[in-house]
Amino acid sequence: MLFSKFFKKKKPETTPTAVLANLPALNAWIIFFQGHGLTLYSRNAATVPGSNNSDYIYLKSYPEVYALERKLYAEWFTTTPTGIYLQHWDSSTGSWSLIYVTFLDAEISTIKTGIKNTGWASGYEDGKPVIIIDGEEVIFLE
Repeated sequence: MLFSKFFKKKKPETTPTAVLANLPALNAWIIFFQGHGLTLYSRNAATVPGSNNSDYIYLKSYPEVYALERKLYAEWFTTTPTGIYLQHWDSSTGSWSLIYVTFLDAEISTIKTGIKNTGWASGYEDGKPVIIIDGEEVIFLE
């Protein structure tokens, strides 16, 4: 009898089924910025080659601004009373661009291109709002 238990076929183990409602939402869209009639939603994106962090996101908006979508951005932004400045990755040049989105009509304009680093900060110089980028000239806002 012991001999038969040793050579007996084992029943296959079944893996438990995953209930999607119980899993965390991976790469879910969250509110990145909301104000002045514009809502930007973000979702985590892959890292940029050669960088050590993953603070890069995709954006979508409401009302929809199609020109913002399907592009890579940094999590950095700064606002003014009339719009929002974003850090956009230009894959064709391998550099960053500073773009501006107006709140009134959600139009996009490129302020500066060919920026090689991500060490950006916003602040004030002589009482005027500025964007400071390491190795670049100070950019005065509006």
